[in-house]
Amino acid sequence: MKELKDYVFLPDIDGNHIYLVERTGKIWKQPMFCLPCYRTRGKVPALLDWRDDCPGPVTWQWKDGYQPVLEIRGENTLLELLTAGEYLLVRKNGQTVRSYPDHADPAGLFAGTLLAQTRKWSDFIGSCRPPAIPEGHHPDAWKSCLVQAFGAWRFRHPRYGVGTYGYSIHDSFMPAILTMANVLLEYGHAELAFDRMDYFLERFILEDGSNDYYGPSLAEYGMLLELCERFGAQPGGPDWLNSHRKVLARIVRYLIRMRNPLINGSGDLFLRLLPGVPEADTRDIGGIYTHNNAWVWRGMLAWKNIAGLLKLPEAFCEAQAEAEDLAEQLRSAINSHLTPDGLVPYLISPDFRLGDFQETRNSVYANYRYYPELLDSGFLTREESLKLIEARETRHGELEGMTLFHYQAVCPDDRELAPYGCDNWPIFPYGRALARLGERERLIRLIDGHYKYHQTRDTFTAYESVEADTPERRAITDWCVPAQLIYPGLLRELEKTAP
Repeated sequence: MKELKDYVFLPDIDGNHIYLVERTGKIWKQPMFCLPCYRTRGKVPALLDWRDDCPGPVTWQWKDGYQPVLEIRGENTLLELLTAGEYLLVRKNGQTVRSYPDHADPAGLFAGTLLAQTRKWSDFIGSCRPPAIPEGHHPDAWKSCLVQAFGAWRFRHPRYGVGTYGYSIHDSFMPAILTMANVLLEYGHAELAFDRMDYFLERFILEDGSNDYYGPSLAEYGMLLELCERFGAQPGGPDWLNSHRKVLARIVRYLIRMRNPLINGSGDLFLRLLPGVPEADTRDIGGIYTHNNAWVWRGMLAWKNIAGLLKLPEAFCEAQAEAEDLAEQLRSAINSHLTPDGLVPYLISPDFRLGDFQETRNSVYANYRYYPELLDSGFLTREESLKLIEARETRHGELEGMTLFHYQAVCPDDRELAPYGCDNWPIFPYGRALARLGERERLIRLIDGHYKYHQTRDTFTAYESVEADTPERRAITDWCVPAQLIYPGLLRELEKTAP
Protein backbone atom coordinates (compact mmCIF):
# COMPACT_ATOMS: atom_id res chain seq x y z
CA MET A 1 0.00 0.00 0.00
CA LYS A 2 1.03 3.60 -0.59
CA GLU A 3 2.03 5.63 2.44
CA LEU A 4 -0.44 8.16 3.82
CA LYS A 5 0.18 11.90 3.32
CA ASP A 6 -2.01 14.70 4.59
CA TYR A 7 -2.09 17.85 6.73
CA VAL A 8 -0.67 18.52 10.17
CA PHE A 9 -1.80 21.04 12.76
CA LEU A 10 0.27 23.48 14.78
CA PRO A 11 -1.11 24.11 18.29
CA ASP A 12 -0.66 27.16 20.47
CA ILE A 13 1.28 26.29 23.64
CA ASP A 14 -1.37 28.25 25.58
CA GLY A 15 -4.11 26.03 24.21
CA ASN A 16 -6.55 28.06 22.10
CA HIS A 17 -5.27 28.66 18.55
CA ILE A 18 -4.57 26.08 15.84
CA TYR A 19 -3.26 26.33 12.29
CA LEU A 20 -3.69 23.57 9.69
CA VAL A 21 -0.85 23.06 7.19
CA GLU A 22 -1.74 21.26 3.97
CA ARG A 23 0.64 19.29 1.75
CA THR A 24 -0.59 21.40 -1.16
CA GLY A 25 0.89 24.52 0.43
CA LYS A 26 -2.26 26.09 1.86
CA ILE A 27 -2.35 27.08 5.53
CA TRP A 28 -5.60 27.78 7.35
CA LYS A 29 -6.35 29.24 10.75
CA GLN A 30 -8.89 27.04 12.50
CA PRO A 31 -11.84 29.14 13.70
CA MET A 32 -12.98 28.96 17.30
CA PHE A 33 -16.26 27.43 16.09
CA CYS A 34 -15.47 24.93 13.36
CA LEU A 35 -17.71 24.05 10.46
CA PRO A 36 -19.74 20.87 11.14
CA CYS A 37 -18.76 19.08 7.92
CA TYR A 38 -15.71 17.70 6.14
CA ARG A 39 -13.85 18.95 3.07
CA THR A 40 -14.71 22.61 3.70
CA ARG A 41 -11.24 24.18 4.04
CA GLY A 42 -10.94 24.74 0.30
CA LYS A 43 -14.10 26.84 0.31
CA VAL A 44 -12.62 29.60 2.50
CA PRO A 45 -9.53 31.76 1.82
CA ALA A 46 -6.21 30.32 2.98
CA LEU A 47 -3.91 32.44 5.12
CA LEU A 48 -0.84 31.83 2.96
CA ASP A 49 0.83 29.26 0.70
CA TRP A 50 4.19 27.91 1.87
CA ARG A 51 4.92 26.70 -1.67
CA ASP A 52 5.66 30.30 -2.61
CA ASP A 53 8.94 29.68 -0.75
CA CYS A 54 9.38 25.96 -1.58
CA PRO A 55 7.91 25.23 -5.04
CA GLY A 56 9.72 21.93 -5.72
CA PRO A 57 10.04 18.59 -3.92
CA VAL A 58 10.09 18.88 -0.14
CA THR A 59 10.32 16.75 2.98
CA TRP A 60 8.39 17.24 6.21
CA GLN A 61 9.47 16.48 9.76
CA TRP A 62 9.03 17.75 13.29
CA LYS A 63 11.90 19.58 14.94
CA ASP A 64 13.93 17.06 16.97
CA GLY A 65 11.51 14.40 15.73
CA TYR A 66 8.57 15.38 17.94
CA GLN A 67 8.51 19.10 18.85
CA PRO A 68 5.44 20.88 17.36
CA VAL A 69 7.58 22.93 14.98
CA LEU A 70 7.10 21.81 11.38
CA GLU A 71 10.27 21.76 9.29
CA ILE A 72 9.66 21.87 5.53
CA ARG A 73 12.88 21.32 3.59
CA GLY A 74 13.26 22.16 -0.07
CA GLU A 75 16.33 22.01 -2.28
CA ASN A 76 17.80 25.26 -0.91
CA THR A 77 15.20 26.25 1.67
CA LEU A 78 14.26 25.38 5.24
CA LEU A 79 10.94 26.68 6.56
CA GLU A 80 10.13 26.34 10.27
CA LEU A 81 6.49 26.89 11.24
CA LEU A 82 5.04 27.23 14.71
CA THR A 83 2.07 28.80 16.47
CA ALA A 84 2.46 31.45 19.20
CA GLY A 85 -0.84 32.61 20.65
CA GLU A 86 -2.89 33.86 17.73
CA TYR A 87 0.18 34.15 15.50
CA LEU A 88 1.52 31.76 12.89
CA LEU A 89 5.28 32.27 12.59
CA VAL A 90 7.37 31.19 9.59
CA ARG A 91 11.16 31.28 9.81
CA LYS A 92 13.07 30.94 6.54
CA ASN A 93 16.60 29.51 6.47
CA GLY A 94 17.08 30.24 10.16
CA GLN A 95 17.01 34.00 9.61
CA THR A 96 13.96 35.98 8.51
CA VAL A 97 10.69 35.46 10.40
CA ARG A 98 7.26 36.36 9.09
CA SER A 99 4.17 36.64 11.28
CA TYR A 100 0.48 36.13 10.42
CA PRO A 101 -1.12 38.42 11.51
CA ASP A 102 1.63 41.02 11.77
CA HIS A 103 3.58 41.21 15.02
CA ALA A 104 5.96 43.97 16.12
CA ASP A 105 8.82 41.55 16.82
CA PRO A 106 8.23 38.23 14.99
CA ALA A 107 11.84 37.05 15.42
CA GLY A 108 11.72 37.61 19.17
CA LEU A 109 8.33 35.94 19.45
CA PHE A 110 9.62 32.95 17.46
CA ALA A 111 12.71 32.55 19.63
CA GLY A 112 10.78 32.86 22.90
CA THR A 113 8.03 30.47 21.82
CA LEU A 114 10.51 27.92 20.49
CA LEU A 115 12.39 27.95 23.79
CA ALA A 116 9.20 27.59 25.84
CA GLN A 117 7.84 24.77 23.66
CA THR A 118 11.15 22.92 23.67
CA ARG A 119 11.35 23.04 27.46
CA LYS A 120 7.73 22.02 27.93
CA TRP A 121 7.78 18.98 25.64
CA SER A 122 11.34 17.91 26.44
CA ASP A 123 10.46 17.85 30.14
CA PHE A 124 7.27 15.92 29.46
CA ILE A 125 8.84 13.31 27.19
CA GLY A 126 11.85 13.01 29.49
CA SER A 127 9.58 12.11 32.40
CA CYS A 128 7.75 9.38 30.45
CA ARG A 129 8.65 5.74 30.83
CA PRO A 130 9.81 4.95 27.26
CA PRO A 131 8.37 1.91 25.45
CA ALA A 132 10.22 -0.79 23.56
CA ILE A 133 10.44 0.25 19.88
CA PRO A 134 9.48 -2.38 17.26
CA GLU A 135 12.12 -3.14 14.66
CA GLY A 136 12.00 -0.70 11.77
CA HIS A 137 9.90 1.90 13.63
CA HIS A 138 11.21 5.41 14.20
CA PRO A 139 12.31 6.01 17.81
CA ASP A 140 10.55 9.40 17.91
CA ALA A 141 7.15 8.17 16.67
CA TRP A 142 5.69 7.50 20.13
CA LYS A 143 6.93 10.88 21.36
CA SER A 144 5.33 12.73 18.46
CA CYS A 145 2.05 10.87 18.95
CA LEU A 146 1.87 12.00 22.58
CA VAL A 147 2.82 15.60 21.84
CA GLN A 148 0.33 15.93 18.98
CA ALA A 149 -2.51 14.46 21.05
CA PHE A 150 -1.85 16.57 24.14
CA GLY A 151 -1.22 19.72 22.11
CA ALA A 152 -4.76 19.78 20.75
CA TRP A 153 -6.46 20.33 24.13
CA ARG A 154 -7.19 23.68 25.76
CA PHE A 155 -5.21 23.01 28.93
CA ARG A 156 -7.42 20.38 30.66
CA HIS A 157 -10.39 21.00 28.38
CA PRO A 158 -10.67 18.10 25.89
CA ARG A 159 -11.00 18.40 22.16
CA TYR A 160 -11.80 15.32 20.11
CA GLY A 161 -9.69 16.63 17.25
CA VAL A 162 -9.11 19.44 14.77
CA GLY A 163 -10.85 20.61 11.62
CA THR A 164 -14.44 19.43 11.87
CA TYR A 165 -13.60 17.78 15.18
CA GLY A 166 -12.59 21.10 16.69
CA TYR A 167 -16.33 21.89 16.83
CA SER A 168 -17.27 22.06 20.52
CA ILE A 169 -20.12 19.53 20.22
CA HIS A 170 -17.42 16.82 20.17
CA ASP A 171 -15.53 17.97 23.30
CA SER A 172 -17.44 15.73 25.71
CA PHE A 173 -16.95 12.49 23.73
CA MET A 174 -15.82 10.06 26.43
CA PRO A 175 -13.36 7.98 24.33
CA ALA A 176 -11.08 11.04 24.07
CA ILE A 177 -10.64 11.38 27.85
CA LEU A 178 -10.59 7.60 28.31
CA THR A 179 -7.76 7.14 25.80
CA MET A 180 -5.86 10.16 27.07
CA ALA A 181 -6.05 9.16 30.74
CA ASN A 182 -5.15 5.55 29.97
CA VAL A 183 -2.02 6.56 28.04
CA LEU A 184 -1.01 9.00 30.78
CA LEU A 185 -1.23 6.17 33.32
CA GLU A 186 0.76 3.83 31.10
CA TYR A 187 3.52 6.40 30.53
CA GLY A 188 3.98 7.25 34.20
CA HIS A 189 1.88 10.42 34.51
CA ALA A 190 -0.89 9.40 36.89
CA GLU A 191 -1.13 12.89 38.36
CA LEU A 192 -1.92 14.33 34.90
CA ALA A 193 -4.51 11.61 34.32
CA PHE A 194 -6.15 12.50 37.66
CA ASP A 195 -6.10 16.19 36.77
CA ARG A 196 -7.76 15.73 33.39
CA MET A 197 -10.39 13.36 34.75
CA ASP A 198 -11.11 15.87 37.57
CA TYR A 199 -12.03 18.41 34.94
CA PHE A 200 -14.02 16.00 32.77
CA LEU A 201 -16.20 14.80 35.64
CA GLU A 202 -16.87 18.35 36.80
CA ARG A 203 -17.53 19.80 33.35
CA PHE A 204 -19.32 17.01 31.47
CA ILE A 205 -21.15 14.73 33.94
CA LEU A 206 -24.62 16.12 34.61
CA GLU A 207 -26.57 16.00 37.86
CA ASP A 208 -28.42 12.83 36.81
CA GLY A 209 -25.11 11.04 36.11
CA SER A 210 -25.37 11.18 32.32
CA ASN A 211 -22.70 12.52 29.99
CA ASP A 212 -23.36 15.93 28.42
CA TYR A 213 -22.95 14.56 24.89
CA TYR A 214 -25.30 14.04 21.97
CA GLY A 215 -24.90 10.26 21.69
CA PRO A 216 -23.01 8.52 24.50
CA SER A 217 -23.12 4.74 24.44
CA LEU A 218 -23.82 2.87 27.66
CA ALA A 219 -20.49 1.07 27.22
CA GLU A 220 -18.63 4.35 27.66
CA TYR A 221 -19.94 4.75 31.22
CA GLY A 222 -18.65 1.30 32.10
CA MET A 223 -15.27 2.12 30.58
CA LEU A 224 -15.05 5.28 32.64
CA LEU A 225 -15.78 3.38 35.86
CA GLU A 226 -13.21 0.70 34.96
CA LEU A 227 -10.58 3.36 34.34
CA CYS A 228 -11.34 5.04 37.65
CA GLU A 229 -10.99 1.65 39.36
CA ARG A 230 -7.45 1.51 37.97
CA PHE A 231 -6.79 4.96 39.40
CA GLY A 232 -7.15 3.34 42.83
CA ALA A 233 -3.92 1.36 42.32
CA GLN A 234 -1.89 4.54 41.73
CA PRO A 235 -0.17 6.59 44.45
CA GLY A 236 -2.81 8.99 45.69
CA GLY A 237 -5.50 7.00 43.87
CA PRO A 238 -7.66 6.10 46.90
CA ASP A 239 -7.77 9.75 47.94
CA TRP A 240 -8.72 10.77 44.39
CA LEU A 241 -11.53 8.20 44.35
CA ASN A 242 -12.80 9.35 47.72
CA SER A 243 -12.97 12.95 46.56
CA HIS A 244 -14.98 11.91 43.46
CA ARG A 245 -17.16 9.18 44.96
CA LYS A 246 -20.34 11.25 44.69
CA VAL A 247 -20.07 11.93 40.95
CA LEU A 248 -19.11 8.30 40.30
CA ALA A 249 -22.12 7.20 42.36
CA ARG A 250 -24.34 9.39 40.15
CA ILE A 251 -23.04 7.58 37.06
CA VAL A 252 -23.79 4.22 38.68
CA ARG A 253 -27.27 5.37 39.69
CA TYR A 254 -27.90 6.43 36.09
CA LEU A 255 -26.93 2.96 34.82
CA ILE A 256 -29.08 1.21 37.40
CA ARG A 257 -32.06 3.31 36.32
CA MET A 258 -31.37 2.32 32.73
CA ARG A 259 -31.65 -1.34 33.80
CA ASN A 260 -35.14 -0.78 35.16
CA PRO A 261 -37.60 -2.15 32.55
CA LEU A 262 -40.31 0.24 33.80
CA ILE A 263 -38.01 3.19 33.08
CA ASN A 264 -36.05 2.14 29.99
CA GLY A 265 -39.18 1.44 27.95
CA SER A 266 -38.90 -2.32 27.53
CA GLY A 267 -41.70 -3.01 30.03
CA ASP A 268 -40.55 -6.63 30.33
CA LEU A 269 -39.88 -7.32 34.02
CA PHE A 270 -38.16 -10.58 33.14
CA LEU A 271 -35.64 -8.88 30.81
CA ARG A 272 -33.26 -6.71 32.77
CA LEU A 273 -30.78 -5.97 29.97
CA LEU A 274 -30.18 -2.37 28.97
CA PRO A 275 -31.43 -0.98 25.65
CA GLY A 276 -29.55 2.05 24.42
CA VAL A 277 -27.40 3.88 21.92
CA PRO A 278 -24.57 1.65 20.62
CA GLU A 279 -22.39 4.49 19.26
CA ALA A 280 -22.90 8.20 18.52
CA ASP A 281 -23.16 7.76 14.73
CA THR A 282 -25.80 5.04 15.13
CA ARG A 283 -27.77 6.70 17.92
CA ASP A 284 -30.88 6.26 15.78
CA ILE A 285 -30.56 2.44 15.88
CA GLY A 286 -31.58 1.54 19.42
CA GLY A 287 -31.69 -1.95 20.83
CA ILE A 288 -30.08 -4.29 23.33
CA TYR A 289 -26.42 -4.30 22.28
CA THR A 290 -24.10 -6.90 23.72
CA HIS A 291 -21.10 -4.60 24.17
CA ASN A 292 -23.18 -2.04 26.06
CA ASN A 293 -24.40 -4.62 28.55
CA ALA A 294 -20.98 -6.24 28.90
CA TRP A 295 -19.41 -2.91 29.77
CA VAL A 296 -22.16 -1.95 32.22
CA TRP A 297 -21.44 -5.30 33.89
CA ARG A 298 -17.73 -4.47 33.95
CA GLY A 299 -18.51 -0.99 35.29
CA MET A 300 -20.57 -2.45 38.12
CA LEU A 301 -17.67 -4.71 39.08
CA ALA A 302 -15.38 -1.68 39.04
CA TRP A 303 -17.76 0.28 41.27
CA LYS A 304 -18.02 -2.68 43.62
CA ASN A 305 -14.23 -2.71 43.96
CA ILE A 306 -14.10 1.05 44.44
CA ALA A 307 -16.80 0.83 47.10
CA GLY A 308 -14.84 -1.91 48.84
CA LEU A 309 -11.68 0.19 48.79
CA LEU A 310 -13.54 3.21 50.20
CA LYS A 311 -15.48 1.12 52.75
CA LEU A 312 -18.95 1.93 51.37
CA PRO A 313 -20.87 -1.26 52.28
CA GLU A 314 -24.24 -0.27 50.80
CA ALA A 315 -22.68 0.65 47.46
CA PHE A 316 -20.59 -2.53 47.49
CA CYS A 317 -23.60 -4.79 48.03
CA GLU A 318 -25.76 -3.00 45.46
CA ALA A 319 -23.05 -3.14 42.80
CA GLN A 320 -22.36 -6.80 43.48
CA ALA A 321 -26.05 -7.66 43.10
CA GLU A 322 -26.38 -5.63 39.88
CA ALA A 323 -23.25 -7.18 38.36
CA GLU A 324 -24.24 -10.75 39.17
CA ASP A 325 -27.79 -10.34 37.87
CA LEU A 326 -26.66 -8.57 34.70
CA ALA A 327 -24.04 -11.27 34.02
CA GLU A 328 -26.69 -13.98 34.36
CA GLN A 329 -29.10 -12.12 32.08
CA LEU A 330 -26.48 -11.37 29.45
CA ARG A 331 -25.07 -14.89 29.39
CA SER A 332 -28.54 -16.34 28.94
CA ALA A 333 -29.29 -13.88 26.10
CA ILE A 334 -26.00 -14.61 24.32
CA ASN A 335 -26.50 -18.36 24.51
CA SER A 336 -30.01 -18.00 23.11
CA HIS A 337 -28.95 -15.84 20.15
CA LEU A 338 -25.70 -17.41 18.91
CA THR A 339 -25.39 -17.59 15.13
CA PRO A 340 -25.53 -21.07 13.51
CA ASP A 341 -21.71 -21.09 13.43
CA GLY A 342 -21.46 -20.11 17.09
CA LEU A 343 -20.68 -16.39 16.89
CA VAL A 344 -21.79 -14.13 19.73
CA PRO A 345 -24.38 -11.60 18.47
CA TYR A 346 -23.64 -7.89 18.71
CA LEU A 347 -27.42 -7.24 19.02
CA ILE A 348 -29.82 -9.30 21.11
CA SER A 349 -32.64 -9.79 18.63
CA PRO A 350 -34.58 -12.79 17.28
CA ASP A 351 -33.86 -11.48 13.77
CA PHE A 352 -30.10 -11.26 14.28
CA ARG A 353 -27.85 -12.51 11.49
CA LEU A 354 -24.23 -11.84 10.61
CA GLY A 355 -22.81 -12.09 7.11
CA ASP A 356 -19.98 -10.04 5.67
CA PHE A 357 -18.87 -7.16 7.90
CA GLN A 358 -19.14 -4.68 5.02
CA GLU A 359 -22.72 -5.67 4.19
CA THR A 360 -24.89 -3.29 6.24
CA ARG A 361 -24.54 -0.13 8.26
CA ASN A 362 -24.84 -1.98 11.57
CA SER A 363 -22.43 -4.77 10.59
CA VAL A 364 -19.84 -2.15 9.56
CA TYR A 365 -20.17 -0.49 12.96
CA ALA A 366 -20.14 -3.85 14.73
CA ASN A 367 -16.74 -4.63 13.23
CA TYR A 368 -15.53 -1.07 13.79
CA ARG A 369 -16.60 -0.61 17.38
CA TYR A 370 -19.22 -2.93 18.94
CA TYR A 371 -17.18 -6.14 18.72
CA PRO A 372 -13.80 -4.61 19.68
CA GLU A 373 -15.38 -3.15 22.81
CA LEU A 374 -17.18 -6.40 23.61
CA LEU A 375 -13.87 -8.28 23.35
CA ASP A 376 -12.20 -5.75 25.63
CA SER A 377 -14.87 -6.02 28.32
CA GLY A 378 -13.63 -9.47 29.40
CA PHE A 379 -17.15 -10.89 29.49
CA LEU A 380 -16.71 -13.52 26.76
CA THR A 381 -14.98 -16.85 27.05
CA ARG A 382 -11.65 -17.33 25.28
CA GLU A 383 -13.30 -19.55 22.68
CA GLU A 384 -16.01 -16.94 21.96
CA SER A 385 -13.38 -14.22 21.69
CA LEU A 386 -11.20 -16.13 19.26
CA LYS A 387 -14.20 -16.89 17.04
CA LEU A 388 -14.96 -13.16 16.78
CA ILE A 389 -11.32 -12.39 16.02
CA GLU A 390 -11.30 -15.01 13.27
CA ALA A 391 -14.56 -13.61 11.88
CA ARG A 392 -12.96 -10.16 11.62
CA GLU A 393 -10.09 -11.69 9.66
CA THR A 394 -12.24 -13.82 7.32
CA ARG A 395 -15.31 -11.62 6.77
CA HIS A 396 -13.58 -8.56 5.32
CA GLY A 397 -13.15 -6.83 8.64
CA GLU A 398 -9.62 -5.55 8.15
CA LEU A 399 -6.96 -4.42 5.70
CA GLU A 400 -3.29 -4.67 6.76
CA GLY A 401 -4.51 -4.92 10.34
CA MET A 402 -6.59 -1.72 10.06
CA THR A 403 -10.37 -1.72 10.41
CA LEU A 404 -11.97 -1.77 6.97
CA PHE A 405 -14.96 0.58 6.73
CA HIS A 406 -17.52 0.50 3.90
CA TYR A 407 -18.53 4.14 3.55
CA GLN A 408 -21.16 3.57 0.90
CA ALA A 409 -22.99 1.16 3.20
CA VAL A 410 -22.91 3.77 5.96
CA CYS A 411 -23.32 6.97 3.90
CA PRO A 412 -25.00 5.89 0.64
CA ASP A 413 -25.92 9.47 -0.33
CA ASP A 414 -22.38 10.89 -0.06
CA ARG A 415 -20.96 10.37 -3.53
CA GLU A 416 -17.73 12.24 -2.76
CA LEU A 417 -16.56 9.44 -0.46
CA ALA A 418 -14.53 6.52 -1.75
CA PRO A 419 -16.37 3.20 -1.35
CA TYR A 420 -13.98 1.97 1.35
CA GLY A 421 -11.71 3.47 3.96
CA CYS A 422 -9.88 2.37 7.08
CA ASP A 423 -11.05 3.72 10.43
CA ASN A 424 -8.83 2.90 13.38
CA TRP A 425 -9.75 5.37 16.10
CA PRO A 426 -11.69 2.68 18.09
CA ILE A 427 -9.00 0.00 17.59
CA PHE A 428 -7.41 0.35 21.04
CA PRO A 429 -9.95 -1.92 22.80
CA TYR A 430 -9.31 -4.57 20.15
CA GLY A 431 -5.57 -4.34 20.72
CA ARG A 432 -6.02 -4.50 24.48
CA ALA A 433 -8.16 -7.62 24.06
CA LEU A 434 -5.49 -9.24 21.87
CA ALA A 435 -2.90 -8.53 24.56
CA ARG A 436 -5.06 -10.01 27.32
CA LEU A 437 -5.65 -13.13 25.20
CA GLY A 438 -1.92 -13.50 24.56
CA GLU A 439 -2.36 -13.01 20.80
CA ARG A 440 1.04 -11.35 20.39
CA GLU A 441 1.52 -11.92 16.64
CA ARG A 442 -1.91 -10.54 15.85
CA LEU A 443 -1.18 -7.49 18.01
CA ILE A 444 2.16 -6.92 16.28
CA ARG A 445 0.39 -7.01 12.91
CA LEU A 446 -2.19 -4.49 14.12
CA ILE A 447 0.49 -2.10 15.45
CA ASP A 448 2.62 -2.40 12.32
CA GLY A 449 -0.34 -1.77 10.02
CA HIS A 450 -1.38 1.29 12.02
CA TYR A 451 2.18 2.64 12.07
CA LYS A 452 2.77 2.18 8.34
CA TYR A 453 -0.63 2.97 6.86
CA HIS A 454 -2.90 4.81 9.30
CA GLN A 455 -0.30 7.42 10.29
CA THR A 456 1.86 9.58 8.07
CA ARG A 457 5.38 8.17 8.11
CA ASP A 458 7.18 11.52 8.28
CA THR A 459 5.16 13.33 10.98
CA PHE A 460 3.43 10.28 12.56
CA THR A 461 0.07 12.06 12.30
CA ALA A 462 -3.03 9.87 12.67
CA TYR A 463 -6.49 10.79 11.37
CA GLU A 464 -9.85 9.31 12.32
CA SER A 465 -10.28 7.54 8.97
CA VAL A 466 -8.09 7.28 5.89
CA GLU A 467 -8.37 6.07 2.32
CA ALA A 468 -7.92 2.32 1.94
CA ASP A 469 -5.80 1.34 -1.07
CA THR A 470 -5.71 4.30 -3.45
CA PRO A 471 -2.90 5.74 -5.62
CA GLU A 472 -2.44 8.78 -3.33
CA ARG A 473 -3.73 7.99 0.14
CA ARG A 474 -5.17 10.85 2.19
CA ALA A 475 -7.37 11.32 5.23
CA ILE A 476 -11.11 10.88 4.76
CA THR A 477 -12.18 12.48 8.02
CA ASP A 478 -10.19 14.80 10.26
CA TRP A 479 -7.47 14.24 12.83
CA CYS A 480 -8.60 13.03 16.27
CA VAL A 481 -7.04 12.34 19.68
CA PRO A 482 -7.98 8.64 20.07
CA ALA A 483 -6.45 7.75 16.69
CA GLN A 484 -3.27 9.66 17.53
CA LEU A 485 -2.85 7.76 20.79
CA ILE A 486 -3.31 4.28 19.31
CA TYR A 487 0.36 3.77 18.55
CA PRO A 488 1.86 4.66 21.96
CA GLY A 489 -1.06 2.98 23.75
CA LEU A 490 -0.65 -0.32 21.91
CA LEU A 491 3.12 -0.34 22.38
CA ARG A 492 2.39 -0.60 26.09
CA GLU A 493 -0.08 -3.43 25.50
CA LEU A 494 2.53 -5.26 23.43
CA GLU A 495 4.94 -5.15 26.36
CA LYS A 496 2.38 -7.04 28.45
CA THR A 497 2.56 -9.99 26.02
CA ALA A 498 6.35 -10.41 26.15
CA PRO A 499 7.43 -14.01 26.93
